[in-house]
Amino acid sequence: MKDEINQGYMITDRIQVDPDNAFVLGFNPKVPQPFVTWKCGQNDYYYCGHYFNDQDKAISDLCTRVMEALDYKKESAKMAEDESELQSELPEKCYSTLLETGELVMIKRFEPGYSECGNSTSDPEKNKNLAKQLNEAAGITKAQIAAMNAGSICGWDAPNARPDYYDENGRIKKNKHKDFSR
Repeated sequence: MKDEINQGYMITDRIQVDPDNAFVLGFNPKVPQPFVTWKCGQNDYYYCGHYFNDQDKAISDLCTRVMEALDYKKESAKMAEDESELQSELPEKCYSTLLETGELVMIKRFEPGYSECGNSTSDPEKNKNLAKQLNEAAGITKAQIAAMNAGSICGWDAPNARPDYYDENGRIKKNKHKDFSR
């Protein structure tokens, strides 16, 4: 490790979490708090310093900060994986009708709400049949339609925005573990 000095502190240890993220431990015997941990960005940009009188506390802080960064990185990767998985489970778009008006609408994956559809008629039943035909032609299942409806309303991270939450008829599956009937 090359000699690094920041604000009078000699950098004694460096833990690289990823190319853009590292944590360092510094020592300067001439100051009241001789130990410091910093987060270190690109081009050795040091920030978020934690200062200590005791070397063991500084080392413990360094380890804690690294573990937190690794946990964050792991959670971020899991969220990206979940979104990628959901992307493969849901169609890019589907068609539905509004309950209140019967208007034909288009729902786009990962977008809130819906878009008006130029094919909509004043007849709610015709719109419902048209939505069914368009979805069937695209190979979209009833479970996917239900999940798309839920995602557009409740948010795409909601459990009911996943097709496996529904049966083949687009109805919520009964949870085997929770039976509230008497």
